[in-house]
Amino acid sequence: MPLQASILSMRAFKRLFLILFPLSLLSLALFLFHKNPNSLDHPTPSSLLDQKSAFGFWDSSCPFYFGLSFFPVEEKKQNFFKKQEKSVWTSPLLSKQKFIQVFQYFKKEFQQANLSFKKVLFVFPLILTKDEQWIISRKTFLILPTGEKKKMSHLVYSEIQELHRILVKKEIFTPLKLKDLFFYLPNKNFLFYLEGSRREKITASLDKNFRNKTKGEIYLFSSNEKLLREILAIAPDWKILHSFKTLLRFQMISAFQPKIFRDLPGQGLIIPPFLTPSSQTRLSLKNQKKLLFFEKDPPYNFFHQDLIQSSQALISSQPKRALSIVQSKKPCFMRK
Repeated sequence: MPLQASILSMRAFKRLFLILFPLSLLSLALFLFHKNPNSLDHPTPSSLLDQKSAFGFWDSSCPFYFGLSFFPVEEKKQNFFKKQEKSVWTSPLLSKQKFIQVFQYFKKEFQQANLSFKKVLFVFPLILTKDEQWIISRKTFLILPTGEKKKMSHLVYSEIQELHRILVKKEIFTPLKLKDLFFYLPNKNFLFYLEGSRREKITASLDKNFRNKTKGEIYLFSSNEKLLREILAIAPDWKILHSFKTLLRFQMISAFQPKIFRDLPGQGLIIPPFLTPSSQTRLSLKNQKKLLFFEKDPPYNFFHQDLIQSSQALISSQPKRALSIVQSKKPCFMRK
């Protein structure tokens, strides 16, 4: 029994270590970043191209976007204990039918607010299928009711459509494609979250499927930093956004090796709902002409509202509630 108790104690200690160690690194990064926020005020020559491409946005009469997400912006802590009925299967994909329905709702809300879609950023997560079709999905895999997990990059479009027809029990379920977006939303601004790990195929697909498809702006984001750097290496004119968590990691590394990471490439950062950069950090990034896109659904507390005021975009799936805050924090956006 004492031996068994000792083993259990050791396992509990290991679990605690695995939880606390990443948090300690994040806390150290935040401390170093806030202690020396001016370390980002002196961009290297490699960042001058990034600044030049961002000037058009900064020099506009109202440098602000309202990002419309077709999926709820959820905080991780809200999903941790979330339970789902096993009898109900929900898809991570956005169907063409659902897209049209949600878009009509967004359109109505903007008409009631007397706003146009000129300064709207349409936000979509994208997955590349086996037959190289870009489809809109918030996850890279499907978990079937049987518990089986299928990666969408291993399936062709027709297989995904057939699976949904059976599981959703609808005769008509058409997974929305990237080319559908450009058809329904011609000449609009987009923010695409590139999902998946097939970096070579993703980078090869960009010029063919994304370039010159709209007269609006296209911003690209991915949690895969290697992918973003490969895109910038091949085509530095793409507008790249990083995660704020990436900036914290780079800042922590640069504190020990300042010659390696002096500046973060790309146009700016996406701030998740569970992290809030300090006012000094925001000012430092603004001095570099870096864009801050804040991603959160209402409600917004005092700190969120302060971040909205200093950001260049608010991404939300609830325009009716979010626009009331935007109106007070970014009054220029309300002018047609």
